[in-house]
Amino acid sequence: DHCDELTPGNPPAGGIPCAVYYCRSNEPADGNQPGPPPWQSNYWWEPQLIAETLDTLDDRYPAIAIEYGDPEDPSANDRIHVVWQRERSVGGVYDIYYSTCENLPGVPCSWEDGLSQPGFRPLYESTTEQGEPVPRNSLVPAIGISQGNNIHVVWQEENFKATSPYTT
Repeated sequence: DHCDELTPGNPPAGGIPCAVYYCRSNEPADGNQPGPPPWQSNYWWEPQLIAETLDTLDDRYPAIAIEYGDPEDPSANDRIHVVWQRERSVGGVYDIYYSTCENLPGVPCSWEDGLSQPGFRPLYESTTEQGEPVPRNSLVPAIGISQGNNIHVVWQEENFKATSPYTT
């Protein structure tokens, strides 16, 4: 199956919401691959569900950034940071969600919300300002990490007060 195309505020027509997965190659820590390179075989990839939609909520447009550990300190591991847009309620607005995990070679990620709790959390929840018909959608996030491992997230936010049909 595939995720149905949808527009913000409308549930999937076929009832199939999207979920967010993470996948990395299963390359040994020493860099020696006993088989074909990861891009040539699904055998080397281990898909892992991040945002499990046990309900009918829709998760879309994931983005990933890697926070690199200190190369001088073998105990300093990399961290993986993921953001995506998630439907707040069925047919509702989209908010920006976040999850992170330690990138340990050969070990499946243990996803947490960045506050030492398992799973994921809203990073930003849309609001309704006075005079707006409905809460705004927060859409299509992107994530980056700067020197010093500062995490930066950007996304589109609906703007009902714009005077032109184009929003910024």
